[in-house]
Amino acid sequence: MWTAPVQILEGRREAYERPSKQTPVEPRLTWARPERFPWPGSCLQKTGMKHRLLVVDDERAILMAVGEYFRRRGYEVACARELAEAEELLSRDGFACVIADLRLTAQGTDDGLAIAAYVREHCPKTRVVILTAYGSPAAEKEARLRGVDAFIHKPKPLAEVARVIGELVGEES
Repeated sequence: MWTAPVQILEGRREAYERPSKQTPVEPRLTWARPERFPWPGSCLQKTGMKHRLLVVDDERAILMAVGEYFRRRGYEVACARELAEAEELLSRDGFACVIADLRLTAQGTDDGLAIAAYVREHCPKTRVVILTAYGSPAAEKEARLRGVDAFIHKPKPLAEVARVIGELVGEES
């Protein structure tokens, strides 16, 4: 069983282990390039996979770990590293859920809350999850006021994050 992404979320930045040393699997991230997303339209769309997720985090290691974890669970995952990139993807494509870090810049601004506000305004059926190590009761209260569906504190096992996402998008675990 592949559990290394949890190590990355706990703050250890070691390279994650491959499922098998004999068959290396290169993680595939989908970045904000329009030609990669041929599904314009409503904010809640399903493809042949379970659901589409947008993961937004400024740390590439977390994007890779979370993206790969959810792909292995059958989700289609797009990734963004900043607010503008996330807004571009949300304006072009439909997502069942957005998983965003609270802070996306070194300055410590709460861009995750700006993403939540953007989703509520433009894609009201899309669920929003904030996954952060910088959570506080005040930040969580503000997130709830902006329509965030779940506020999860890092470190949290990805299986628990997946359970929350599944409940929000109507998946059976």
